[in-house]
Amino acid sequence: MRESSEKVQPLYPDAKNIATGVSLVVSLASDRQITFQTGFEGDEPDPVVNARLDRLCRFADRLKAKAEIPEIEADLRKQRETLAQFREDRARVGAEHEHQQALRQVELDERVKHREQARKEFQAGIDASILSMQQAKQKIWNAGAEEYARSGRLTAYMPRGAAASNLEKVDKAIAEASVHREKALADFDNDYQIGLDTAQGEIDKANAEREAAERSLNISIERYETAIASQEAHLAKCQELAGG
Repeated sequence: MRESSEKVQPLYPDAKNIATGVSLVVSLASDRQITFQTGFEGDEPDPVVNARLDRLCRFADRLKAKAEIPEIEADLRKQRETLAQFREDRARVGAEHEHQQALRQVELDERVKHREQARKEFQAGIDASILSMQQAKQKIWNAGAEEYARSGRLTAYMPRGAAASNLEKVDKAIAEASVHREKALADFDNDYQIGLDTAQGEIDKANAEREAAERSLNISIERYETAIASQEAHLAKCQELAGG
């Protein structure tokens, strides 16, 4: 049997193995980027192509991690400084609060302690005023009686005219002062108690303000502690990638 000298023709004579180019652009920082270029033939197996691309991605990840490290470290420094400031503020607010509250409490205790003495002094002032009017009345009476005696009259002295009018005015003033004495003391007690309540209110208000400030600072401190822990973990990962 004679062998044929004709060549076997391909099933698709126009088919071609087309090569594919690949560009991988990676932003390393705000002012830097790098481009990786590779390619593969159309008939290369997928595992081979994937391995090539994975290798480029590992290079890209390493360079990106290495470029990020200075930014992460700078950000961590700022966050740690801010956290330290918040902690310092919390300690300062607490110390200042305790100092001011101690002063307020001493003032309040002193006012409570001297309440009875202050009331006695106020009452003594009222009584002294009444006594002064009584003494003034006596002087008016004595002056009239002396003048009446010099006139040689033997009957009992009875104030008349201007003396009687002045004595009447003094009597009225004494009566009014005596009536108003209890009201004045009640007003003193009320005003004094208002002062004590106001002082206590300032203490309570300062406590509430301190608690609110401390809550706010604690929230900020916790937020920064969480952010720093996250950044430290991210830095460790970048350092691991950069060292690979």
